[in-house]
Amino acid sequence: AGGLVGHWAGEAIDVAGVALVPTYFFAGGQLQRVEYLAQQGGPQPFSALLQWGRDAWGQELATAGPEGHYASWSVDGLDAYLQLPAGGEAQRARLVVRQQVLKDAGEL
Repeated sequence: AGGLVGHWAGEAIDVAGVALVPTYFFAGGQLQRVEYLAQQGGPQPFSALLQWGRDAWGQELATAGPEGHYASWSVDGLDAYLQLPAGGEAQRARLVVRQQVLKDAGEL
């Protein structure tokens, strides 16, 4: 959507004891966001990343529903969210980080 393409994946990195594979998304020739996908399924990676997010960015805005669990932060010029889709042990946590985009209320 809007020309955003997940064009480049990197090697796994360790965040809070969780192996995450990054995918870099570009639009207009610029990096727009990075998505990190946990290599291990189930709730444990989500819990570890949630605590890491709290330590890094403070208390999250949390939501849960039939589609899964989410935690989000907007701080210091960035937006991030952590997702654990519903579906049991096979589902993998996803952490998305992007530059915060502030909109002028006159544009809405």
